[in-house]
Amino acid sequence: MKPSDFWKNFNLGEELQISGAFLYNSLFHLSGTRNFHKEFECFEVLYNAAVGIERLQKVAIILSDHNDTLDQSRFEDALKTHDHFKLMQRIRKFSNFNLGPDHNRLLHLLADFYKVYRYKRFEISSVLDYNDERYILSQFISVGLKMKITYEGFYPDPITDQMRRYFGKALIKVSEILFDIIQEISRNLNLYTTEIESSSKAYRIFLQKEFTFENELNFKKEILIYLLSLENTEPVLSYLKQMKPIELDGSMGDYIEFLLNSSKDPSLIDELHSRYDDMETKEKRDRIELLKIIGENFNYIDFDEEGYNDF
Repeated sequence: MKPSDFWKNFNLGEELQISGAFLYNSLFHLSGTRNFHKEFECFEVLYNAAVGIERLQKVAIILSDHNDTLDQSRFEDALKTHDHFKLMQRIRKFSNFNLGPDHNRLLHLLADFYKVYRYKRFEISSVLDYNDERYILSQFISVGLKMKITYEGFYPDPITDQMRRYFGKALIKVSEILFDIIQEISRNLNLYTTEIESSSKAYRIFLQKEFTFENELNFKKEILIYLLSLENTEPVLSYLKQMKPIELDGSMGDYIEFLLNSSKDPSLIDELHSRYDDMETKEKRDRIELLKIIGENFNYIDFDEEGYNDF
């Protein structure tokens, strides 16, 4: 296999996985964000989306434009850009696709974020500039949904499922167009660039094309309900119920919400640190050893074995 074929087959295939992971992370961060009030939360959404789309665009360009006769250094230098809209225009030269107004606005949003807003706080002029990540992300959604979004003050508007779906649908549509282009070119070149692991984040983005985490959250809730319905004779449940619980002072609602999505309120973990600080060193070490089993495949654990009956 020629080095260029290996490059396009395997290295770019790995880039596809990486791109999908960034896009997944963008939507995941948005799913756990309550409002647009915090810059760093909006930054995570935009940064992951921008990097994911850009890497996807460059995979498509390499597969289409590269050949063994061109100047490799000049070709690679031409890829060193972060303008998502211009990259899409370059892709349009070898592929026909339709982008709606929302999708073009998204490309401009990601380009503006990556070229301007990503490093804006390193400039002293940012002190007097209030158009940050919160503004451009909420503005993108508010224009698309024709609604006003307040992200400042003591009572910022919450991010609704409608807002998440709007952003997610636009992001998935652009990634779908690019993935389809990559798939067609790689097929014509007899390459396997688009082979994706079914357990990966990229599989969720490019093949399942899910842009919300509603199904995942619902499944977690169904699992929770199922576990609570089991009889004590079930070995897994018996193991859990024999463990003495630590004292927790929060509300049941907060704990269930943390189980479903720990990123919504990471500060709850402080309670764990506090309880562990109250334990003797050996007590804490023994408890952590018992906790390690939870989440492993219980089917391969013999609960009658010595050591699993002493909690």
